[in-house]
Amino acid sequence: MSATGEPLPPNALPCPVCPDCEQEMQGLGLFSWFNPPWMILSIYCPHCRHPLHWQPVPIDAAPAEPGRIQIPS
Repeated sequence: MSATGEPLPPNALPCPVCPDCEQEMQGLGLFSWFNPPWMILSIYCPHCRHPLHWQPVPIDAAPAEPGRIQIPS
């Protein structure tokens, strides 16, 4: 929002520029893959496919708790 509280037009902010191919990125490519015990999340440039950031996230491999709701048979 502007200083007066009015919304800015969509073209008021510049798009980010890829550090590799130097093109404007109007969107980001997102990709994730699962490789136990990790899930790897990545963000990449949609033009040159250069990875901008990736993050391995540990996955808890412990079995889930049994259900707490008991239904009589």
